[in-house]
Amino acid sequence: MNSSNAIKFLLLATGGIYCFFSSAITMTFAQAINPELTACSDGVPEGSHGALSLDSFRDVRRNRCLVTIKQKIEEEDSITHSRGFSITAAGLLMIQNHYGTDDTYSRTTDARYFFLFPRTGVPVFDLTNPDKVIVRTGQREFQFDSTSGKILSITGVEFTESEINRENKGGVEITSFDGILLDAGYGAGSPSFEKPKKKSTFRDKNGVTCKVTNSEIFEYQYRFNTDTGKEDLIDTQLKFRTDAELAKFLSEHKTCKKLDVSSLLPAEEKPKDCIFLETNSEELDQLARIATQIFATISH
Repeated sequence: MNSSNAIKFLLLATGGIYCFFSSAITMTFAQAINPELTACSDGVPEGSHGALSLDSFRDVRRNRCLVTIKQKIEEEDSITHSRGFSITAAGLLMIQNHYGTDDTYSRTTDARYFFLFPRTGVPVFDLTNPDKVIVRTGQREFQFDSTSGKILSITGVEFTESEINRENKGGVEITSFDGILLDAGYGAGSPSFEKPKKKSTFRDKNGVTCKVTNSEIFEYQYRFNTDTGKEDLIDTQLKFRTDAELAKFLSEHKTCKKLDVSSLLPAEEKPKDCIFLETNSEELDQLARIATQIFATISH
């Protein structure tokens, strides 16, 4: 093998090494998604809401942002059940069903909990279209019918929405998603993921799934109750502050290694500078000539 061909071989070989190394660096050092809470509203948004009740909440201490969309229920209404939605900067989409009138809501509610990754930003209302209520979290958009309150569309998501009853686990099923979906389950009275020993399910864009124990992915904060002599759960948060941390966890977890986590890496952090050189390409010949000249200069 002459020196030029040897250089070509090295360029081809090290190109592959570079790509692998770049991917590893991306996985480890991808930028944190830390929503700017200043963009998060706090209170009822101005504008036309149709038949819906809208609200926004900002919790600076816990670095949280939340919006809610639900049907308006008046005391004189004959409606005995309704559905509401909550969307957070942490990627949570909660579907909550209410059975009965306002005074019994606390005892007659159930909910389904989904987390959509990557997390794309704080939720912000767009009320410019009187027929729709739109919530944007960065590039992801949630559209709701302003009269019925039903979901019209969610960016990257295919779903089904059925009638409100206690037998369909919240009534909304996400059938496909172009990122990583965490189905944190269904619960009545309290969130299902607040039970550390129960399991939740991850699913990638290809439909591959894996189950993990809630204590592996959620942090639980307790406070001792002097009246009962027991610890009360006061807060639950995801352990992963960045999507890159979640990607690393899934890639190393014994049941989740087969998931495609590429969607968790921001586009600007992916190895887009990775160059794959063809054996007979002009680029390869040119790089080989330059490298040969450099090595010749160094050797002299």
